[in-house]
Amino acid sequence: MCLLTCSKRFRIACIENKQLNGKVGLKTLKDTYSEIELATTLSDFLSIDKNTSDGGDLRLYGFIDATGNNQAAPDFFRCAWDAEYFPLFLKTDKEPCFPRSPLLVMPEARHSDYLRTSGCRADGDITWFLSHLNLKQQVPFWQSLIYATSPFGERILHRFWDGFVIKNYLNVLSDSELKQLFAPVHTLFAPADNHWLSKDLSQCPASTPTNNHDAWWQIRSHHLTAFGRQFDQVQESDIQDQLWRQYPLQMGHVYPPLIPQIIQSGIKQAKDLGVRKEANMVRFIYLQLKELPTFWRQPLWLPIWSQKNTDIEFERRLMQVQQSQGGELTEGTAKG
Repeated sequence: MCLLTCSKRFRIACIENKQLNGKVGLKTLKDTYSEIELATTLSDFLSIDKNTSDGGDLRLYGFIDATGNNQAAPDFFRCAWDAEYFPLFLKTDKEPCFPRSPLLVMPEARHSDYLRTSGCRADGDITWFLSHLNLKQQVPFWQSLIYATSPFGERILHRFWDGFVIKNYLNVLSDSELKQLFAPVHTLFAPADNHWLSKDLSQCPASTPTNNHDAWWQIRSHHLTAFGRQFDQVQESDIQDQLWRQYPLQMGHVYPPLIPQIIQSGIKQAKDLGVRKEANMVRFIYLQLKELPTFWRQPLWLPIWSQKNTDIEFERRLMQVQQSQGGELTEGTAKG
């Protein structure tokens, strides 16, 4: 398949290189693209491949992150308002987040100006890919990835549509893992700090998209190595959010500028003691706030840190405290 350029000679070569089913694609794939190069490549791809609707041809799709405050979604709806798209949170338990939702979009040849002006900014809010499947066929698969299972067995939100998450996955996943995670994808274009990375998944071990169960994707410990501080910041933000939701009175007594430092320190201490589950880190930090930062040294708690499975022992001790004080671990029943 051929890399489409502005050159007429290469355009003709691409057209002559049609496969038996009439599809025209990318014959030569570069490892990296500038923003302008990718916009030109994808625009030319759309102008040659007419994106027929029979489900057999290779088409261009994109993920647009409309879950945060960025210009990606407004630019899309302003410049490609008539393009087909699907909000991936629709008909899931995340639907109440509307209008915040990742979008699966399908631009066509008439939207080339959108690709050239704003659709190929490598800022992490848009990811492009080619697929043989039509939009409707892909939706169940992508929705099955909204949640994943963490290395510690927890069901967590999985921002697979985030361009920088995809970029980091490219650095740590094997080809077979990439094909499993991005099963509908033929060719992937991921943003990476003002340029684009490409990955041809068509030659990876075959994996057929299916209606997988919820949170079927298992995040392994080695997957997190590429995320580094970015993952830590997401975890700290999530833990702070849970603390405010579960223990608002106690959080209200903390001097706000100190909260990030307290949470960072609490996470580190919990991990050093063997706590791995995020829910238990929330409880651990709450106990630090409620009692003392060194509560874990008290006779009630000290023996559990030397056990083989700290999370299980911590949960058992919490249950004992709850039973002795009559209720859940709330702002009034934390002290042991």
